[in-house]
Amino acid sequence: METRSDRIVTILSNAAGRLSVKEVADRLAQLEGAPSLITSTVSATVAQDNKTRDAAGRTPRFKTYGDGNEQWGFVSLVETPKSAKISEPEKLHERIPQFMEAANQVTRDRLRKAIAELTWQEFESNFLASVLEALGFNSVELTQLTRDGGKDAFCRYKRGIVSSEAIVSAKHWSGNKVGAAEVQRLRGIKGSADTGIIVTSSQFTDDAKTEAEPSQNQRAIVLIDGDLIVDTCIATGIGVRAVNLPTLYDFVGLRDEKSGAA
Repeated sequence: METRSDRIVTILSNAAGRLSVKEVADRLAQLEGAPSLITSTVSATVAQDNKTRDAAGRTPRFKTYGDGNEQWGFVSLVETPKSAKISEPEKLHERIPQFMEAANQVTRDRLRKAIAELTWQEFESNFLASVLEALGFNSVELTQLTRDGGKDAFCRYKRGIVSSEAIVSAKHWSGNKVGAAEVQRLRGIKGSADTGIIVTSSQFTDDAKTEAEPSQNQRAIVLIDGDLIVDTCIATGIGVRAVNLPTLYDFVGLRDEKSGAA
């Protein structure tokens, strides 16, 4: 028996797999001989269909804004993968984490490449502010964009109940590592900020890390390198999103292990 969800699948299939929810509602009304249908009818239908299929261990058929896989106001079909025979189903649980780790590494590599491809202006603007805020620094104020080695941002943070100010220097470098001279330069900038932060898409030399170690009567220096930026983006959803996967079921049998009875 054809369901309303099946009819929506047909509509989307005939439209290259994607339409606005309103267009789906209009075409569905024509198929069903109704004067009109409100868009929420379509949204509710596809959401329930996805939920039902997920509960049954089947791949959802629709991508929607509600599950984070579509643009607002649109619905599309999930690409159906070619069926694959699992020769050793008992080892599937061991293999899935490996597949997911490999997929996540691809995402990390793509994210790292995308960061490297940002212009220095893009790196030192909203992206810089987003990373700092994700790391717990707040009230981030970007300064005028320059390439003269000046301060690129101010921010505030709390240590216990004490509020502190920090000045930020951004180094969007593709190859060279940030050395100790940059740490010394940031320490030497005049101002009341008790902390300096260097953010780079590259790495820091060992000398820079040594120079940044805490010492008395000197401004504390925090080093944020490319690896930490990528980790922060992954953890807080900057440039990435978590993918909702169907529920996985494992067969445990129908017999009572103690009695052997079904």
